[in-house]
Amino acid sequence: MLDTRTYNRTELVQIFGTSRLDSLKKKLDREGYIYTTSGRGNDLTLTITTCTKPFNVFCKEVLGFSVQTDFDKLKGFL
Repeated sequence: MLDTRTYNRTELVQIFGTSRLDSLKKKLDREGYIYTTSGRGNDLTLTITTCTKPFNVFCKEVLGFSVQTDFDKLKGFL
């Protein structure tokens, strides 16, 4: 789970394994992160402000559930 702080582009490339900015943004959007960007190119910084789906991120990263899991049903089950 990403912390609510500012990340530079090299940190994001290491975390997500891709250097394409559009791909990074799509991954963050799918995970439910709300963020702001500033700068361009290698000077890009991205500030995570909040995560709207912390349960989903926790289940995927810590508990090892797949991305195809129905997290609403899992939440009711747990």
